[in-house]
Amino acid sequence: MSSRVVITASHLPKFAYGALSEDEKRTLVDYLMAARAHVLIDQWCLADHFLACVQHHPEIPKGLAAAIEATSLTT
Repeated sequence: MSSRVVITASHLPKFAYGALSEDEKRTLVDYLMAARAHVLIDQWCLADHFLACVQHHPEIPKGLAAAIEATSLTT
């Protein structure tokens, strides 16, 4: 099996984790934690990768890093 990836200019708005509101940050983490159950995401550990990035972000809301750590599948 092979695949080809072509990067094109995106029409989607750009956003950054730090620019999200605290509620949006928590919602994103909730979605990522729930996504772990998807077979493709679980197989490649995509949700865990993004959760690790969020966990170490300097603008993470209080207590959210501990919540991520408590539910980590790698510990």
